[in-house]
Amino acid sequence: MAICHQTQHHLSSTKPHLLFLTETQLSEATENRLLSVLSYFLYSHFDSKAGYFVYVRNDLTCSLPHAFEYSEFSTIWLRLNSHSLTKFIGAVYLSPNSSGYSKFFDYLTSKVEHILSHYPFTEISILGDFNVHHQLWLSSPFTNNPGELAFNFAILQNLEQLVQHPTRILDHLGDTPNILDLFFYL
Repeated sequence: MAICHQTQHHLSSTKPHLLFLTETQLSEATENRLLSVLSYFLYSHFDSKAGYFVYVRNDLTCSLPHAFEYSEFSTIWLRLNSHSLTKFIGAVYLSPNSSGYSKFFDYLTSKVEHILSHYPFTEISILGDFNVHHQLWLSSPFTNNPGELAFNFAILQNLEQLVQHPTRILDHLGDTPNILDLFFYL
């Protein structure tokens, strides 16, 4: 439960507008009081092998477009409204053992196209732990098929990949730093 205390401390001390945590690996038996933080709404999905938490500061106007949820993938979408601007943010976690990368990027493509058809001038961000490798994204020594799918998705949707430094550090002897966490922006 150290993650809960670290998260609470971070939220109370820095007061960010949003905080996304993926691959939380907590079960539904986790008590809500351990996860809740004053002045934040908590959106969560429990999964012993994936899962996410999203903390949204309660002074933001935020909604969950439920039509975007897809139970096969660990994803959440938020629609933020501020003044005259609408923003959509999707957070994802894909297991490195996933066999559904093609289906996943088809899903993301359909969501981006749906958003743009209804809100042509909106900002879209998609972030999370994609577990893909592409040589054009810094520090990846190779490109795998899921990395190629992610790259093509970004190009076809005119999304910019913003992460420029390794997000995975050396866990085991022989590991190399690389980028697994991506942030796409339109």
